[in-house]
Amino acid sequence: MHSHHSYIGFSPARNISIIIALILVVCSCLADPISEATSDDDLDMYFMKVIELDPIVVKSEEFSISIFAEKNATESYAERFSHSVVEVAYGTLEKSTGQGLVIAGEKNNPHPFIVIHTFLDLDENGLIQEELSPTAEQLRVLLKKWEELTQSDDPENDPENEDVLIGFEDIANAFPVPLEGVASDLYLATWTENTMKDQLKDRLKNLTLADLTKYKQDKYDWVFYLPPRSSVNKALKKVIPMAMKEAKLGFFKRTAARAAIATFKPIIKDAAEGLRKGMLYYTVLNAMGQNFNDGDIEALTKAYVEALMPRGKILGSDKKQRALEAAKKQKIKNIEYAKDPFVPPNRLQEFDPASFAKFEGKYGKDAKKSFCSFVFENDAFTWKKNEKDKKIFYPASEFLFVSEDSKMTIEFQTNIEGQVTSVEERWVRDRRTLPKI
Repeated sequence: MHSHHSYIGFSPARNISIIIALILVVCSCLADPISEATSDDDLDMYFMKVIELDPIVVKSEEFSISIFAEKNATESYAERFSHSVVEVAYGTLEKSTGQGLVIAGEKNNPHPFIVIHTFLDLDENGLIQEELSPTAEQLRVLLKKWEELTQSDDPENDPENEDVLIGFEDIANAFPVPLEGVASDLYLATWTENTMKDQLKDRLKNLTLADLTKYKQDKYDWVFYLPPRSSVNKALKKVIPMAMKEAKLGFFKRTAARAAIATFKPIIKDAAEGLRKGMLYYTVLNAMGQNFNDGDIEALTKAYVEALMPRGKILGSDKKQRALEAAKKQKIKNIEYAKDPFVPPNRLQEFDPASFAKFEGKYGKDAKKSFCSFVFENDAFTWKKNEKDKKIFYPASEFLFVSEDSKMTIEFQTNIEGQVTSVEERWVRDRRTLPKI
């Protein structure tokens, strides 16, 4: 499984995605892991009720999706959701998307994140079967990758948003996730056993290696957990007061905010659905896109999600075509990027700080509200954003500097008279130029 970042914070939909981030914060409070008890015999019968969807035929090639769902309505939603994404994934891959399994969650089903965290907590206290210790280690690696999927890596990080921390634990219960290997085995082995959290613990304590292999789904190329769609609706009821309390809004502003959110609620829901579909798109490409590297898949997923984001209104029936066009354009960009990839330069071993004095100053469009500044202070070159966020940089050449973590460069540009005119910030697969103020 590849390690990629969250899609919260894409600049074309920054305002919408901030709202979605706030929605997802509350979603972790929504999943109450309570479901009806089921015997082992019932579980065997339960998984025999797999819904095999009619194969989709694209250019004479068939691909199908299987769905685990408890209710007809849930199955219907999962079918529409999955087909809309997989058709675009096929257009992106230009080959089979493989055999996929979608586990459609209900509001009372515990999220895989809860199951895995509970399992790992028990392991840390020596309460699981010794034969499952290697499984615990594999899950720790996988959990770290899931967490990385939710971390924003926006090159235009706004220092003003530094206090808004969206952690994996906060969004887990509404966040769809790919279930790879032992994660799939563990979740399927415990899915219908979770009557109460204490009973979940008991089930996991007594879990054996044979239990994990019993429900192994080797015939699938990818497995995906889809939380219930209703989680976003329920989150809205809780996130509004939380956001208002955080913002310390007065009575009149709270009233205005409620009216605005009520007006844009359908758009917010539509944006949330785009984010959820983005995770399935990522899952399919990650499993079947052997011709793409990690960065390609991340960039394609970002383009796909951005194509689904509402631009002040809910998009019509052209979503599929928009997404296909976005993926096509991104594949071209990926090819171009491969010709000139970001490679962090080596630092200069010797240099005279005074020779770089001409680069000091502010860069950007607004010298008061939004700008970056380059200064030499405390025996170090620093690149500041709005005088808050700052990074240390080291000279790499006459005009080029590299960040301390080697993840970013800034390159100053001059005119024919030698006057500094602008600076180019660059990261992996991203760059922008700021004029000197």
